[in-house]
Amino acid sequence: MSSHFIHDKCLPRRVHSYSVSLSCELLPTHVLDGCKKCALTCNPSFDNYTTSLMVDGKPISLGLWDTAGQEDYDRLRPLSYPQTDVFLLCFSLINPASFDNVRSKWYPEIDHHAPNIPIILVGTKLDLKEEYDRREDAEKNGDRHAFENASKEVKELKEKKRQRPIEFRDGLACAREIGAYKYLVCSALTQSNLKGVFDEAIR
Repeated sequence: MSSHFIHDKCLPRRVHSYSVSLSCELLPTHVLDGCKKCALTCNPSFDNYTTSLMVDGKPISLGLWDTAGQEDYDRLRPLSYPQTDVFLLCFSLINPASFDNVRSKWYPEIDHHAPNIPIILVGTKLDLKEEYDRREDAEKNGDRHAFENASKEVKELKEKKRQRPIEFRDGLACAREIGAYKYLVCSALTQSNLKGVFDEAIR
């Protein structure tokens, strides 16, 4: 790990996030406290956040790299991989295309450039997945207007025929297929299980 990430008395952890945005807005409060954003000289589209925190009674220096997913940066992303301790491979629970990218794009890239580094597969936007499920149940029970006031992304998914939110069993199957250490779901909006995701990554 680059020396500027390491506090003399802290154990370093470098976490990479991928695919669906996992930026500072997604960081749970306990990680955000004291968080510093560092501008990377190699590419302004790569965000780096560092903070120090206590986990299981031990001081940890956490560095989170949020890398751009656009094809323009395919050659640049691997430059930030060295010394990564864990990858948070993220997809949206209400965006089947982002889920498909886990197998077709993100896992192959990670496996090629950083084999044997642990991966935690993370399904994001749990709040929207739960909203979709609630509205669908209401529709099945006779409410013809169940999706009228739905969130934009929920409406968009509903309008796409033959597409549905990603169920937990599907995410778990994908995690097993790519050899992920664990599969977790969370919501940045409600903070549901967000702390659990980062605690797992740090450990």
